[in-house]
Amino acid sequence: MRRYVDAVNSRDFDAMSDMLHDDFSFIDSRGYRISGRENCIAAHKAFFELEDSFSFHIDNYTMRDDLVLMRGHSKARDPRLASARLWTARVRDGKMLFWQNFGDQKSPALAHLLMPEEASRELTELSF
Repeated sequence: MRRYVDAVNSRDFDAMSDMLHDDFSFIDSRGYRISGRENCIAAHKAFFELEDSFSFHIDNYTMRDDLVLMRGHSKARDPRLASARLWTARVRDGKMLFWQNFGDQKSPALAHLLMPEEASRELTELSF
């Protein structure tokens, strides 16, 4: 997970793509999902065009089988994006299958904002 965070913070989209499963999904703090590795990389690129100072940092994490729960914080010019955060991710076949963000209610629906035609709102399947 730390390699993924490093890739995101350095805007290394090739490294990010290499770490993502073909069926990767990004789920924002409002429950909107973008599915597919290529869509998610396109959404990351669009996000950094809007918020080029964004970075995030994992303070601690715990793993259970293929599920990772992380606690940390994000930094950004937009105060709705700069706060304490929880994330969860699942790995399959050595690649990240999904990444979900849990922020406060002030957080925008990023998936819907960045790719409204691709974003869907579905219940997630988390089990700890």
